[in-house]
Amino acid sequence: MRTKIAALRNNNLFCEPDAPDYSFEICDLSQYRNTLGYAEGLIGIETEDGWGFIDCNGKEIIRPQYRWVSRFVESRAEVETDNGMGLIDKSGRYIISPNYCIVDYNPITGHSMVNNGSE
Repeated sequence: MRTKIAALRNNNLFCEPDAPDYSFEICDLSQYRNTLGYAEGLIGIETEDGWGFIDCNGKEIIRPQYRWVSRFVESRAEVETDNGMGLIDKSGRYIISPNYCIVDYNPITGHSMVNNGSE
């Protein structure tokens, strides 16, 4: 069996023929104050208006408006506003309103922990 697997591997039959091509160019990011790496189709960018998200072509997806953002994980990103921290989806809608001191999304459990500042 090991010999058969090795032979298949050497013939590149382990490659997925219909797998998407993940090689692509990202737009010029030099115009931004700061950037986060590409994750789930979006790049976090910081402008004079705050943090937001663009796609790899430079199209604005979520308007820069946050004090801080995390990368998207499972279509969720932690964000910080003047009012507090929250959790958004890829359209910028709040999953958890930004009313907390801390919002921490755990992709392993799929749960978010929030802290409103009280013990």
